[in-house]
Amino acid sequence: MSRRGARTLGALLGLAAVCGVAAAHGGSLRDASGQELAVPTWPVPV
Repeated sequence: MSRRGARTLGALLGLAAVCGVAAAHGGSLRDASGQELAVPTWPVPV
């Protein structure tokens, strides 16, 4: 697997993990202090 392919795969897995955590917490992502975290979105090169 190329390095670029590995980075893209890592980004997709990371995004899936963030979405899973957000869903598990009722759709809003919060840190330990209870503040909502902004989830950055950016185009992922394929």
